[in-house]
Amino acid sequence: MADENNGRLVSWKEIAAYLGCDVRTCLRWEKERGLPVHRPGGQPGPRVMAWKHELDQWLTGTSALKPKSEPTAEQAPPTAPAAKRRIIGSRKVLIPAVLAVLGIFAFFGIRALTADREPADFRIDGSLLVIQNKAKKDLWPFDTKLADLSSEAAYRQKFQIRKLDETKGLRFSPMLAIKDIDGDGHKEVLFVPHTDSSENSRTIYCFDHRGKQRWQFDGGKEIVGGNKLFSWDYQTYFETHDINGDGRMEIIVLSEQHTGWPTQLVILSCDRRILGEYWNSGRIIDLVLSDIDDDGYRDLLIGGVNNEYRKAFIAVLDPRHMAGASPNSGNYDWPSLPDGTERAYVLLPWTDIDPVNDVHAILKTIVILDNGRIRSQIFRTNLEFDLDPRTLACLDVTLSGLFKLKHEEAVRAGDTHSTLDDAYCENIKHGLLYWTGRDWTSTPSWVTPKP
Repeated sequence: MADENNGRLVSWKEIAAYLGCDVRTCLRWEKERGLPVHRPGGQPGPRVMAWKHELDQWLTGTSALKPKSEPTAEQAPPTAPAAKRRIIGSRKVLIPAVLAVLGIFAFFGIRALTADREPADFRIDGSLLVIQNKAKKDLWPFDTKLADLSSEAAYRQKFQIRKLDETKGLRFSPMLAIKDIDGDGHKEVLFVPHTDSSENSRTIYCFDHRGKQRWQFDGGKEIVGGNKLFSWDYQTYFETHDINGDGRMEIIVLSEQHTGWPTQLVILSCDRRILGEYWNSGRIIDLVLSDIDDDGYRDLLIGGVNNEYRKAFIAVLDPRHMAGASPNSGNYDWPSLPDGTERAYVLLPWTDIDPVNDVHAILKTIVILDNGRIRSQIFRTNLEFDLDPRTLACLDVTLSGLFKLKHEEAVRAGDTHSTLDDAYCENIKHGLLYWTGRDWTSTPSWVTPKP
């Protein structure tokens, strides 16, 4: 019987009557739903008690139950098997969700770790090239074992892309690059160990992003030019370009024989296969890739100096079919090499203010203008030539401010009596020489392929 004074219920029957259900339901609710009942002394037994206010609070927090009436099948707490099925079903939903969340964290965690290990920068420490990530944290070193490895400042000046050397007024190709050359999503490192004393810096090393050497290539070779045997003393530079548009870069390698005039031009695939090789009797100073004839393939235009003629030159090469050597004779001939496969080879003229004796005229830069013209500039005077990309005819000659200043000085010194007018420029325009494949002509010409 209920204790009306203190709100206490002292039997299962009273508890069931207060909740509006039978005793069996109360027993199940205690076991499965935490019905607040008490056993005096804390020991199991038939005697139980419950406080009405606790039962009221429990009912308030259990919206599925209604006091004073027997719960319906929908309202009744679930039986043990049903509850077990719900738990199992929840696990089937929960476990994949947890795994998906963990997978997302793992993916981005790996990406973060990978990005942190990706080469992006470098430093020079004595004989060491130390590759760094974007945050300038050291990743791995390469020991060149060279006591006088060129300084970091020298490598910065020749890093990644062709840059202007302010002290010489010329642009130089890199000797270090960090780029994804094979399209695998990771950056490789291309590196040529140059020194301040040795003239033999011919080897390109290629490392993967982890610092493992993939390959090396030795630029230049022992070769006979004219009547002289040239040794292995070369200095190598390179540029990276996706020449054929397949998403992987080719490496254009320039190796200059230090004690003489040969320059080797090689195109390598990203895995070191030689795709083409061309030799010039003189330095190659600048290069550019452009589809000048709109045939869907980019041509390789090179320029520099031809030592036999001591003149600046421009040559047009097909990177897909590049071989042989420049058109030369006598002491500048190539007895061990076939004729060159150049599409064009043009010699630019001297002017009346250019120095003579042993000085060579040198092409400084090649630029493809927006209108398609091929513009070249001459070292020391900045005289400019504009060539028609279809015929190679000289369309215009531009006298720079530096050229005019030097001309004025030459007139005052009595070295020339010419006047800078339209006729002067026309005379220069007609001074270009074109290689036909057999001889030189002043008529604008492409090389005629031999049968």
